[in-house]
This record gives sequence, structure tokens and C-alpha cells, in this order.
Amino acid sequence: MSYPLAKLSYGLRCHLNDLTTPVERYNLQIAAGGASFGPPKLQTFREPIINPKFLCKNGIVLKYIEAGQLIEVTEADGLAMCKNVIHLRDCDIQALKSELFGHFLFQANHVQLSACSISNTFYKTLGFMMPKTKNISILGYRKARKSHILNLTHLLTAFPHLQRLCIEKCPISTNWMAEIQKVRKRSLMDLTIHSDCLEDCGDIDYNKFLKFVKAQRRGFTLTIRRYSSDVQFKPQFLGLIPYLKEKLPQGPVSPGKETNVYIKNGIEWHIWHVPV
Repeated sequence: MSYPLAKLSYGLRCHLNDLTTPVERYNLQIAAGGASFGPPKLQTFREPIINPKFLCKNGIVLKYIEAGQLIEVTEADGLAMCKNVIHLRDCDIQALKSELFGHFLFQANHVQLSACSISNTFYKTLGFMMPKTKNISILGYRKARKSHILNLTHLLTAFPHLQRLCIEKCPISTNWMAEIQKVRKRSLMDLTIHSDCLEDCGDIDYNKFLKFVKAQRRGFTLTIRRYSSDVQFKPQFLGLIPYLKEKLPQGPVSPGKETNVYIKNGIEWHIWHVPV
């Protein structure tokens, strides 16, 4: 049973106010309905930061940049709101838990992860920091290729409102379709996978692939595309194209009406839809 923050003793509220980061203090004040949470001083924030980039190394945030300019939060209780796209590069769980991130309130819909050390704990922490995220782009990670496989169950569980996901230069599990299906309360409606992510998955079970596509909610879009013009599609992908031509009607349907499947091989697009 919840207990109203405003009913806590004034001394306890002041003590909590001293222990919290600027982001935590702001969220507590919102929950309490104003300055009644603690001392009569509202936690304020600077003008919104648009499309910031955070560059990390060895668990430390080295730079945080907006439009090519260094962002500074100099006040001890300073708070900056971040909007639009958040770009994290070389970030790990240690960097996410750094004191610096306690000075940023993330209100962005889109998060880009470049060469980050992703893990289940990383997803959970990031999901708590950025609960409104609806679009994630994963652009590889910095660990050795076989040391970590992207687990889509963990990712989708940490981001229940995620609608669009693009995966590039990051190997995924051979059970990636089953991992998605395990998350019953998911919002995912647009999934793009670059072919290099599937290199370690072995042969594709075409029947399971078709069953997976048909199991998605109406309006779902799945895209598999060749990452580089210098890399040829493996036979498993080339064999999927004639299989789908036999099983599904060709051509796209307006987004939101029926499920669409796209396979891009070089400059060639192959498109199917799942009839209602």
C-alpha cells in the first residue's frame, strides 16, 4: 500500500531530499505534487537538450555533446532535460550508474546504442532511466563477437513501450523469434535486422519463420537487409525469398493494415504481406 510523500515528517523529507540526485528529486517532487516533498525549493532544469551524444570509456562519461558543443551541468543540483534522440557510445553499466547521469532527465523517444556493452542489467538500468523510449537502434557492441549474444526477451521486457527496433553489427540468438514471442505484453511493431546479425544463427527454418510472421499483430513490419554491398547474402536468405513467394502474396500493404515482410538484397527489394 502506497504512502503519500507529503505525509512524511518534514525532517525525513528534507533528509530524502539531500540523498537524492537531481533526477530523483525532480521525480519525487512530481509524485508529491510540488515543493511539499521537501524544502520550499523546486528542482528546476535548463532548456531542453536536443539529440545529445554521450561518449564513454571504461565506465566513465568522457563527453556529452549537443550540436557539436560540449554540454556542461556545473551546478551541484543542476538538471538538464534531454529530448528527441539520445546517442550512447561505448557505454557500459558502470557508466550508466555514474553520478553524471543523475543530472539528466531523459524524455527522448529514440535511443541509439553504439558499441555499448549490453547485458540484461544494462537493459534494465537504461529502461528505468528512459522509460518513454519507443525506438531503439543497436549499432554493434564493443565486446568480442562471440562473448555476448543479443537477447531480445531481455530487451523487450526492459522496454515494454518499444515500438521500433533496428539491429546492426550485433549477433542475435538462433532463437530470436522465440525470444520475441516470450514477451506477451510487447509493443514492438517494426523490426529491422541487418543480415550480418544472423551470420551465427545457422540455417533458417522457413516454416518457423512464416509461423512467426503470421503470429504478429496486424500492422507489424519485419525487414531483413544486407548490411554491406561488399557482402553477399548467404544461401539461407536467398532460399527464403522463393519460399515466401510461394507462401505469401507479394507487394506491401499500407502500414497498420496488414503485416509486411521486406528482404533487401543489394538494390533489390522483395516484399510480401500477410492477408487478413
